[in-house]
Amino acid sequence: IPSQSHYFPKMSNKVVETVVIKVGTSSLLNDDDQISLGSFARIVEVVIELKKLGKRVVLVTSGAVGIGRTKLGMTERPSTRAAKQAVAAMGQTSLMRIYEDLFKILDQHVAQVLVTRTDLMRKHQFEAVQKLFEEVFALDMIPIVNENDTLALQEHNFGDNDTLSALVANLVLANWLVLATDVDCLYSADPRSNPDAYPIHLVENMKTLRVNTSGGSSQWERVVWPPRLLPLISPLLLGSEPCC
Repeated sequence: IPSQSHYFPKMSNKVVETVVIKVGTSSLLNDDDQISLGSFARIVEVVIELKKLGKRVVLVTSGAVGIGRTKLGMTERPSTRAAKQAVAAMGQTSLMRIYEDLFKILDQHVAQVLVTRTDLMRKHQFEAVQKLFEEVFALDMIPIVNENDTLALQEHNFGDNDTLSALVANLVLANWLVLATDVDCLYSADPRSNPDAYPIHLVENMKTLRVNTSGGSSQWERVVWPPRLLPLISPLLLGSEPCC
């Protein structure tokens, strides 16, 4: 990721605080794996409340594949890359329609931003995405971000939207990165499958953090927290400028 000291002349003053919120698929579906409009509505209300407090808000959302599968009546994840891309293409339209309808009730415009890892790894594309966010904020819109699953190649995808949200937080110099989840706090391992898992309520040193994130809370999403991500998230948690 390019260093923000060279590419963020507009964002470096940080006059307005920016909050990035990541929402996983399991937070958007109910126990029957059906779309939970109540969950969507609560997320929208939180975003609007933060905006009323003067914050710039970026919503990073999963759900395209999960919602696509639900609407198609599928019970298993697509077995091929092409099948997943097709399901994501169908689900993304429904995902954005739900968000747009709910935000419209509250007189708030939204903008869909689909990105791939390549968009954030090459200088000219990185700068283009940065300028896009500036224009979206200037037009008083809420950017809703997701990985472009329909175009991303296996070797160029983010792997999960936790990673994507951290990279977006770095991109916009966010003051806060919030990962919405169905787990009440950070654990040393998955408490539903590991009886020895213990809660971690405060992380004081990211360099010494050791967390087993293998597996996931739902069949609908992948959960990956690779060690290479810690240097990126650490400055965000500590309140300093993110860098890499």
